Amino acid sequence: MKNEINMQDFSRKFVAAMEAKNIPVTVAYNQARIGLKEISAVSRILRRCIQKNIIVGKGSFSCMQDDEKKKDTSNLSLSNFGITGKSAELALKQFDSFMKDGTVRQEECRKWLSTLLCYFMPEFKDEENNSQFEEMIANLFLYSANTSELSQNLRRMLDEKNIYKRENTTADIMEEMENYIKKHMTEAVTAAELAERFGLVAPYLSKLFKEYSGYTPPQYLQKIRLDQAKKLLESEQNYLAKDVAEMVGYPNPLYFSKVFKKNIGIYPSEYRKKYREGSGESK
Repeated sequence: MKNEINMQDFSRKFVAAMEAKNIPVTVAYNQARIGLKEISAVSRILRRCIQKNIIVGKGSFSCMQDDEKKKDTSNLSLSNFGITGKSAELALKQFDSFMKDGTVRQEECRKWLSTLLCYFMPEFKDEENNSQFEEMIANLFLYSANTSELSQNLRRMLDEKNIYKRENTTADIMEEMENYIKKHMTEAVTAAELAERFGLVAPYLSKLFKEYSGYTPPQYLQKIRLDQAKKLLESEQNYLAKDVAEMVGYPNPLYFSKVFKKNIGIYPSEYRKKYREGSGESK
């Protein structure tokens, strides 16, 4: 048919348009006509095609029929890169070289990362640590917008292996981070900001801080905000709930009330009333 869409041309233009906006996307298309009964099966194949052909930090498109003919080249090991000793720096240099041309599929990269991390962190070979291991690799991709950030986050992760063994150093870092969160309580402190400031990958930073304080950074930020809010509600009777909300870092008073109710069990106004009755201040 003359009006039939050329899926290859459409996919190419779409990927190019997204890359022009610095948004890498992966597209998979089926060039054959299908019936209604085939939609579900073809959709599953297309999703798998997308997963297989994601390129780290770069847009791409693939035809389902062509993808089925591709051979799997992702059976990589450290021996492919000439790494014979436990040299993290050598491994990372080889990784940088491996990723340099910008055409490495995420699936290939994931398998290489798995081999690399198991080599330097053999404890993750145990089945009981498998879910944590998979989460760690997934977060490497999640917090990396491109190959440069992926390499940087990988370096940080390997550095943290040594930090883990120096408990005093870790405790010092966590104490410094705790003080930073307290000092900037009224600001929008993000995981990315903390990771950048303290030189730790965000998921690992969260894990270390929870071991140190019993809370993840966002949970701790919320806790100290609510603790301060309770103090203000108790001591400053002239402040409205919206004033207290803003003073502890919640510019939206409705959201503050919702968070307060969820964690304390009652609304701010009810908390103040209950406190006054309990302290004998009510008239």
